[in-house]
Amino acid sequence: TVVLSKGRRPDQDVDCRFGQVSIDKAFVDWSGNCGNLSAAVGSFAISNGLVEASRVPRDGVATVRIWQANIAKKIVSHVPMKGGEVVELGDFELDGVAFPAAEVKLEFLDPAADEEGGYGGGGGAMFPSGRKGDTLDGSGIGKVEATLINAGNPTIFVEASALGLKGTELQGDVNGKKDLLALAETLRAHGAVAMGLAASAEEATAKRPHTPKLAF
Repeated sequence: TVVLSKGRRPDQDVDCRFGQVSIDKAFVDWSGNCGNLSAAVGSFAISNGLVEASRVPRDGVATVRIWQANIAKKIVSHVPMKGGEVVELGDFELDGVAFPAAEVKLEFLDPAADEEGGYGGGGGAMFPSGRKGDTLDGSGIGKVEATLINAGNPTIFVEASALGLKGTELQGDVNGKKDLLALAETLRAHGAVAMGLAASAEEATAKRPHTPKLAF
């Protein structure tokens, strides 16, 4: 879900909050962001009068300055305009999206974490541990080599072999295996602790299911 309001900062047009809504319990995780939904923010903000009219050209490209309030980051959206209306139709195609539409370009400014906050005080650097390689060590995973990066959405990178995979598996090969999913979540939760995003693996699973992401 995305919640918008007129910008309260002098250098931003619109304030935005993204929440990942749990499908099996009454819980919303506000710790991250979504690129696809970020692409909708500028168009919606213009169409609903959240952007000052003087900043929106009748034809061309409108630049919408977005403050991602829940992670304290700036995004710039470039929205195509024609005849005073947001252009919605087009031939731009994006993997994972069902049909082509108008292209909305996004700039994520300074996406790495900083000392001021973001992610609830998430480590203070692109590499939260200060290293480009770490060893995650915990119950249920043993010792796993990983790279921990906090930029945009914090992410844990591991070799596919750490999960007993080759890295060429398709979605069904992963989502259909409960034991594999449980191992992946255990690894993700330990990585969250190593990144300073949760006090314990249990807390990461219960209160931070959206971030960090796990990549293999």
